[in-house]
Amino acid sequence: MADLNINPEEVINNLSSQIGNLMSENTVLKMAVGKMQVEIGNLEAQLVAAKTSVEELPKENMKKRK
Repeated sequence: MADLNINPEEVINNLSSQIGNLMSENTVLKMAVGKMQVEIGNLEAQLVAAKTSVEELPKENMKKRK
């Protein structure tokens, strides 16, 4: 039969270590999300600029493309 004696200090240390690892991972993920949001903003700005430039083309150019 397995030893059922539980060392509370060991449990606390293990949980503290896991919490520390999760906090570090959370920080890294938040930074990655922040970078993705910046990149999405840049891409959206490029999309708006491209759409605006297409809308500014003379209408006769648009008919030729169809």
